[in-house]
Amino acid sequence: MKNLLTIFLSCLVSQAFSQIILESAHVIPTGRQYIMATDNKSQKLAPAGPNQNWNYASLNSSKKDTTRTGMPFWYKGFSNFPQSNYATINSTDNNTVNFYELNDNAFYNHGVYASTDTSLNIVKMKTQIFQFPGHFQDAFNESDTIFGLSLELGFDPDTAGPMPFLDSLRISTRFDRLVELNGWGKLTTPIGTFDALRQNTRNIISQFVMIYSNGNWISAPKSVIDYFGLFIPQPDTVHNVIFMTNSGAYGAPLLTYSNRNKDTSATMKWLFQTPTKSSVASSNTFELNIYPNPCSEHLKLEIPGLTAHYKIVNVLGQVFIEGDFQDNTTVDIQDLSEGIYYVQIESESGTLLTRKIIVTN
Repeated sequence: MKNLLTIFLSCLVSQAFSQIILESAHVIPTGRQYIMATDNKSQKLAPAGPNQNWNYASLNSSKKDTTRTGMPFWYKGFSNFPQSNYATINSTDNNTVNFYELNDNAFYNHGVYASTDTSLNIVKMKTQIFQFPGHFQDAFNESDTIFGLSLELGFDPDTAGPMPFLDSLRISTRFDRLVELNGWGKLTTPIGTFDALRQNTRNIISQFVMIYSNGNWISAPKSVIDYFGLFIPQPDTVHNVIFMTNSGAYGAPLLTYSNRNKDTSATMKWLFQTPTKSSVASSNTFELNIYPNPCSEHLKLEIPGLTAHYKIVNVLGQVFIEGDFQDNTTVDIQDLSEGIYYVQIESESGTLLTRKIIVTN
């Protein structure tokens, strides 16, 4: 009887230890890279609930994508997201940067900066990804609206009829989210078994039409929608499922997938290997020499065969010194206070590279 009681208590203790708590320190730090692999075959969905055993050891890697994490000022477009302190860029699309804010209370997505030679797209919205500390059965609601581009009109469709004068028209998208930590247990993937939390985000996505008339934005009446032959789809519900563990050594999603209400399977993305240290991703490579480091009076920058713009910034991205040079230049840093700074180099082609320097007196 005593042995049976001991075994029972041991089981309770082992189960309690599996109920992990998610903190901000468990998100992968900046200056790292991780690889997510996608299995193109549909897999059975992972159930919610306590004390689960989610086994996806047989996942394959049909394709891979490398994500790098960094400080916002390492990348183009960071000035559009002044409150962000975290950014990511993928190897398959070096022209798109995602900007985030990570603090002790939450992890937010602040938006996206996407640029090419012919286009620029900036999307700003503050979306909460995690709350800290995160426990099983925690939940929160959020709503976001992405306003579409305004189409200038400037006419009255039916003159003296019931439709209003139309200065402008736009189609926008609304996201209503319910985020729930609705599962905990053991998650097995091809790289190992982890204590994990399951977070489900239910996104209700709806579109709506607004018109600008008589100095105000108002909902477009049905007559206006019919006049332009606009099709507004019914709201769509999508679930985004993500599994995290409480280890900063991993810190990235162990497994993710999306599904709709009636789905029984989904395509899975999974962490392919333990995250590693990495420099800033760039579409082109060049050789950058910076010396001496540590430095006190002058700093030498050398990039053979390249014209570039440099900035010396602090950890908050504040610019102290900047200038243009070709091949090499010597920078006077005598007015800088002691501390850690970053030299950010941008070539004429838009390639970015950052190096840390230490300034001493």
